[in-house]
Amino acid sequence: MAESKNTSSEMTDAQLIQQLALLGWLNTDSVECKQFLTAVTGMQVAQEVLNRLSGQGKVDAYRNECIQSVVDFVRRNPRASERELKLR
Repeated sequence: MAESKNTSSEMTDAQLIQQLALLGWLNTDSVECKQFLTAVTGMQVAQEVLNRLSGQGKVDAYRNECIQSVVDFVRRNPRASERELKLR
């Protein structure tokens, strides 16, 4: 599931879907809603395990840090030549 950017007070898309599934199950106590909640929760757990095993979170953090460094350099040096940018 793709995650959207969020502030600390907002749920991720996956969290919102899980909460909707939980609410549906609590309101109806149906087998279908329970199965949906189980599937959504299982997918979230599997995604988290995969991210932890693969180190994808660290890769994403390093990539974002690298991009931010380039942005900061360009902001500090708006007239930098293409050659200077390639050296950075």
